[in-house]
This record gives sequence, structure tokens and C-alpha cells, in this order.
Amino acid sequence: MAGICVISCRRVLACLSLLAFLFAADALAQSNPSAPATLRLAQVGMRLPDVHLYANAQTENSSPVAEGQWGQLSTLIGPNYYASVDDVSRRPEPIAIVFLIDISKSLSRQQFQMIKDSVQSWIDNLQPSDQAAIVTLGSSVKTVQNFTADKRALHDALTPLWPSDMQTLLYQGLLQAIDLSRRLDIKGSLPLRRAIVVLTDGIDDQQGGAGRQEVLDKLALDPTPIYGLGASSQNNSKVDAALKDFAGLVRASGGDYKRMDIGRVREGYVELHKIVDSTKHLSALCPPCVPDGSATVVRLFMVQGATRLSSESVTVRSVDPDGNVKPSPSPIPPPQPKPWWKELLDFLAELHPAWKAVLGLLAAGSVAGAAITFSFPDLPKQIVILVWGRKPHPTPEPPKTTKQEPDNSVVQIKSSVLVPYDTRQDKQRLRLYPIGHNEIGPFDLLFEKTLAVGRSPDSEICISNDAQVSANHCALSPRGKSILVQDSGSRNGTRVNGVPINGFLHAEPDSVLGVGRTELRMKLLPVGAR
Repeated sequence: MAGICVISCRRVLACLSLLAFLFAADALAQSNPSAPATLRLAQVGMRLPDVHLYANAQTENSSPVAEGQWGQLSTLIGPNYYASVDDVSRRPEPIAIVFLIDISKSLSRQQFQMIKDSVQSWIDNLQPSDQAAIVTLGSSVKTVQNFTADKRALHDALTPLWPSDMQTLLYQGLLQAIDLSRRLDIKGSLPLRRAIVVLTDGIDDQQGGAGRQEVLDKLALDPTPIYGLGASSQNNSKVDAALKDFAGLVRASGGDYKRMDIGRVREGYVELHKIVDSTKHLSALCPPCVPDGSATVVRLFMVQGATRLSSESVTVRSVDPDGNVKPSPSPIPPPQPKPWWKELLDFLAELHPAWKAVLGLLAAGSVAGAAITFSFPDLPKQIVILVWGRKPHPTPEPPKTTKQEPDNSVVQIKSSVLVPYDTRQDKQRLRLYPIGHNEIGPFDLLFEKTLAVGRSPDSEICISNDAQVSANHCALSPRGKSILVQDSGSRNGTRVNGVPINGFLHAEPDSVLGVGRTELRMKLLPVGAR
């Protein structure tokens, strides 16, 4: 009995010690409410060798992290290049903003006036080096004012706008705003940092046109952050579902989303304005990177005391300081030394001009038994030389090449796991975007059990034309809100967000899988998602 009593006391003391530790840890966390809790990488601009990162760090109560609390920063560029990050910039970073304005009659004139006043207030607070553009979306999408730093021109473009259309082409407007935000100007004339600001109820009225998936596909490479206000004065299930889809799209772009009543539009724009202003400019150098236009995965890390934070990955194109692609020149092969027998022929040809013709025929493989006559100015008679050579082999004609159709079999999905994308499903799915192959995919796969990835036709995800992919390369398994990536003993290894994994890794629901030369962006879709 005494032994049992001692053991019970020890257990009680252990429990009390654990509770005391948890209370102390909680008190320590509450004593530093300004510590960073989330790290977001809003945008990446590669202007090699410089890499510009625009990041946002927030505390647990969603307040911007103070400048002195950012901690030690580093970035992973590509599969294996780690670079240190310069100190957080203290000066305001120039920005080019696209204001996307809904002119449909779903908004009253009073509500629309609040939107105009909010946008005008934002424009009035732009810095001299900032620029803005205005795009309207209704039954059509129009750029009423291209990028300019002239606030008067922006005001004149904004003033005549009023609700006039019966429809809202939301996704078509987002596509046009993204294209406009990617505009390349002469170096230095347009800020590198870009953003799109839009207010919507999430409803898109276009039938058979641009959809949400098309916007996501465009954001998969060189994304522009979208800062969205989801506003509605009605408690409508259709609007709620549409805004949920819109919020997911906004977060995938690297931007931020706020939901509020239409009567609090001014407050919403003020909150978004604060988030945009709190985004910091970081910079790093990548000497080994080549501006060849290849898709490069970038990720940001922060260490602040015991806190370790990591941003989601952003995939961007590698370009030069002017935003252009400059493929690395093909190396010129060094000159090959002449064979010994050619050296000998050259030596004999220098002895007498007649040898040059004779030996040339021998070297070329003249017909057997040819008689060659030579005349010399200092001799009265001609000299006949009999040459015995080998008959040359006829040069075979190159085979006629036929124009081959482009290979669209980079990624093949088994029909047993393939489901139509952009539709609501009652089961969890995995969406794959083949990076660098815009004409292929995306694919939606039923994701309730392990999926094999490899060159074997038996694989659920078959990559048939990449010689660096093993027959059974790796496997993907659902693990709650993460994706378990397991290497199957592949010859060249498996990467997640450019980093080789050691056996297995629990990947985030929006990560890039690398096998051989193939990269696939993986997105975990919960039940009911589109």
C-alpha cells in the first residue's frame, strides 16, 4: 500500500509540474503580445541578381508587427539556395495599385458614393512615387485610367462613375486587373511592387466565360496580391458561398480579405490600406540564379527567440533587372586537335604542291586506280602518278523529319481517381497544377487514399516523359489538413517547395512537389470546395 501511495503522489506532482509549466508558458506568451504570430509573403519580384520580397508579419490579434520585432530573416530561393535577408526597409516602398470598381446596379447610389469616397481618400494619400489605375467591372470590363501618378487624372476618371450595368463580370475583371498589374515599363518608371484592391459580394454573373479556376491558374506564377472587401447587406447563403470562394482566391494571391457590412465600406478600405502600408520591403541576392524565365519557388523564414515562422511559397519567373528573359548562351566547344594522320598529310603537302592534290584525293577516299597528270614549269614533260585509293562510302541522306505534335503527356492521371474540377464535391480532393505547362491541367484527384507518383503506367499520377523520374518515385497521402509526401526510394529524390525531403514530409495544403524535372503545385481541397 505504501508503494502505491508513493507512486500516486509522484503522478500528482508530475501533473502539477506540467500545469505550472503550461501556465508559465501562457503567461510568457501574454507578456509579449507584440511577438510575431504569422508571416505572409505577399509578393516576390525577381530582378536578378536582386530578389525583392514584400512581406507582412502580424501578431496574434492581427496587428502589424513592430519593426524591432521582426527577428532574423532568411529566404530559400529555388531548390537549395539559402540567402540572408537585408534589414526591414524603413522607407515607404513605391507601389502600383489597380482599383477594381463594381458599377453594377446591385449597389445603391449612396453605397457607391461611399466606395468612391474611400477610393478617392486612398488616392489622395498616395506618395509621389506611387501610381494607380482604375478598372470598372459591370456587363463589360474597362480600363478607364491606366497607371499614372497624376492624382487629378485619377480623380477625373473616378468622378463620372455611377452604377449603370445589370451584371458583374467579377472574374473577368480580376483577370484584366492581373494582366494590367504585370505591365512592364522602362526600368524605374513603374514601381515593382503591385496590388489589386476590389470590393465585391462575390457573385459573378458571367455564364460560360472566365471563372475562378482561370484566375487561380493565372495566380500560380508571378501572382499579384489581391486585397478584397467582401461586403453585403443581406444574409444570403448564395452570397456567403460566393464570398467564401472569393476569400480563398484572395489568400492564394498573397493578399488579404476583410468581410463586413456594406454600410461599413469606409472602415473596410481603411483596414486594407493599413495592411498594404504595413507590408515591408525585404531584399536578398541570388548570384547563381539565371534570368532564363524558369519558374522559381521562393519562401521566407523568420526566427524571433523561440518562435520559428515560415511563409507559404510563391512561384515567380526568373528575369533580369528590366523584367526580360535572357537565356544563358550555349557554351562554345573547344577546338578539337587534328588526328595524327591529318598532321602528316599537311606536312607532306608543304613539301611540294603536287602532293597537296594527290594526298587530298587519298584523304578523301578517291576511286581506285585513278591516273592523275601533273605539269611542272621546270620540267619538259608531264608526270603521271597512279593513285590507289579506297572508294568513298556514299553519305546517307538524313532521314526526312516530320513535324511532331507537342507532347501533352507530361502528366497523366488514372481515370479511377480523376474528377471534374471547378465543381462542388462531397469528398476531399487534391488539385495539381503542372508548373511550366499552361496547356495541361489543372487536375482534380479523389484524395481519400495514397496516390502513387512515378513513370510507371500503374501510377495514379504518371509522369511518362521525364527520364529523371523513377518508375515508383513517391507517394502522396491525406493527413488531415496536410499532405504526407513519402519518397519511394527514387533515384533522384523528391522535393517539396524546392527542398529535398528525407524519407517523408508533412507538406502544407498549398505546396510545390518536385520530381525529376517536373514540378506540380499541390492544393488540398476540402469537402464542398470548388
